Amino acid sequence: MAQDWTHPKYPDYILSTRKEWFNVIAVNDALDSDMVYWGTRLPVDVLRKMLDNSLTFGVYHTGPDGARQQVGLARLVTDEVSFAYLTDFYVLHQGKGLGTWVLQVMDEMLSTWPHLRRLMFITDPKHGKPFYETRLPRCHELDLVSRGYTMMEKLYEGAPKVFL
Repeated sequence: MAQDWTHPKYPDYILSTRKEWFNVIAVNDALDSDMVYWGTRLPVDVLRKMLDNSLTFGVYHTGPDGARQQVGLARLVTDEVSFAYLTDFYVLHQGKGLGTWVLQVMDEMLSTWPHLRRLMFITDPKHGKPFYETRLPRCHELDLVSRGYTMMEKLYEGAPKVFL
């Protein structure tokens, strides 16, 4: 069931899981921008499928004329029971605490899942790591090596060049 949240300080910003609100053109433009350096533009039908098959939070700004503009996204790849992977998280309107608000709402939702084991994501150590550590309680860098484990990946053709 779709949910909406209104920003407590800036009521012209709405966070929503409504799939019918996604603006795939705006998301594609963001994925193709320098701000979302890990992303790449996708065919519209492929992007729609990706968004539809994820738990996706859209960030929207409502202008004075009532028009709704998508200005952010946080996409969770999840089974909605025990695991969630945060990807494609961006907010175009900076300096209003919107990213922090998105994480708070998302964390509150995830905290209601009694069997959730972990939320995982990749971020840069200089800017992203401190951002997440100060905004997500019990968030920490994953040190698998000292525990005798390692995380593996296999890259495919769709992998962004930043990871190649």
